[in-house]
Amino acid sequence: MGAPSPGPVCPLCLGSLQEEPHADGEASLPSASLQPAVQAVVDKYEVPVGQGFSLDVSLPAAAAVRARAMAVRHPGACAGAYVDLKEALRLRFTPPLEAVLGTSCAPGAGLRLTLALSAPGVAGEGAWLAQGIQQQVDQSRRRRHTGKRRHGKQDIVPADAMVASARLLGRDIPQSPWFIDGERRGGVSLEERLAAVVLPGLRCSDASFLSSGREDMDVRMLGTGRPWALELRDAGRAPPDHGACLDLERGINEAEAGRVGVRGLRVLTPAEVAAIKAEDGDREKSYVALCWAPRPVGEQEVAQLEARQGLVIKQQTPMRVLHRRANLVRPRTVVCMRVRSVPSSSCFLLGLRTQSGTYVKEFVHGDLGRTVPCLGDLLGMPVTILQLDVMDIHMDF
Repeated sequence: MGAPSPGPVCPLCLGSLQEEPHADGEASLPSASLQPAVQAVVDKYEVPVGQGFSLDVSLPAAAAVRARAMAVRHPGACAGAYVDLKEALRLRFTPPLEAVLGTSCAPGAGLRLTLALSAPGVAGEGAWLAQGIQQQVDQSRRRRHTGKRRHGKQDIVPADAMVASARLLGRDIPQSPWFIDGERRGGVSLEERLAAVVLPGLRCSDASFLSSGREDMDVRMLGTGRPWALELRDAGRAPPDHGACLDLERGINEAEAGRVGVRGLRVLTPAEVAAIKAEDGDREKSYVALCWAPRPVGEQEVAQLEARQGLVIKQQTPMRVLHRRANLVRPRTVVCMRVRSVPSSSCFLLGLRTQSGTYVKEFVHGDLGRTVPCLGDLLGMPVTILQLDVMDIHMDF
């Protein structure tokens, strides 16, 4: 076809739904010019053909201003079977995308595309509405894959890929990089160890680390591990399939043998991301602590401890975290306890299951009376905690 000839532009859809006249007298919708751009993205970023996708639509602020002005000026025209511009664009552009990708559009699919419509000639119309918003939009769409057309551009923006697994930790590995006065504390963090393998594997420039809670640097995470996630930015390829996730998982475990172990690496759904971020006080965690007391714990004392079920304690914010947490008294529940003596020693192993958010170290030694009752109160003697391991986080994931 010949080059498009100039003509009037619809003030509401900004030309995105208009037929484009050509010199040969024929006309076509903009969706026809979108297919080559989508195919280029598929080829360049190795988008797997055949998996479902979802389509989001982003409009300039001027489109909302104009739609509202039309509704106020001509209320009758916008009543009844009025179709929102976003929905109209979604209906128009979904079929060509389905044709190129060889699959259907489904909300919540792992591959998310964003169709961003812009019209430079109206950029200033909604500036008074867009202050404070545009900067956030630009940050969330730092990489755009563009298919140009007559009155603006249509950007196809692959969604950030979310990958997650559980983890196992050795001691002295902080969860995130830890610096005090410019000096690193602890070794290379879990976040850095994961990113060192995942980012190159998915051709990403950066990532945000998310985790379902955290522990002190000297506490190991054993058992099934703790759910974590990396929110990838500027991904240079489509979200990994099952085979690619297994390769990344194997790469992390080989590189971090004896320090970090990863299992179940996969792409996350939005609901799973929300579950990781949520502060859920109803969750429970299981621990094993190596403790010391001035004398061995007697059999009767062990029986009394293990008979306590659902012990409610009051914990004032520990002194070691007062610099970053409000000084409050928080009720916490110790669900159950088990005690095993260490032969020929005053040490013993304390197994306990607690409500999420319980300061276990302070429950053992009392934190100078800030946790009541503490294990020392229950045994009638001072108790010191030597080592602590998390054995399980009881949550569906």
